[in-house]
Amino acid sequence: MSARDEEERRAYLSLIRDRLGFTQTVMARCLDMSLRAYNAIETGASPCRKIHVLAAERVLMEQAARRPNASLLTKPLKDDIKALIADAVELPG
Repeated sequence: MSARDEEERRAYLSLIRDRLGFTQTVMARCLDMSLRAYNAIETGASPCRKIHVLAAERVLMEQAARRPNASLLTKPLKDDIKALIADAVELPG
């Protein structure tokens, strides 16, 4: 993974947290992480892995459904959901 990819993931993770209006403490709790571990990921002291982004997207989807507020969803996540729905519609049976 390139440094740029990791920086993009880190920025996206922060964007998700900001969209939700969550503090780092709340986001860490939602991801079942310590605040120290989450802060290290968001600030670059620890690597931001794909699993961190996927978990944050899951939190975002859950919150969008609970509120309900689809405008919380990011464009990449909306695109993924649309693709999943399109694939499901094309399945036989």
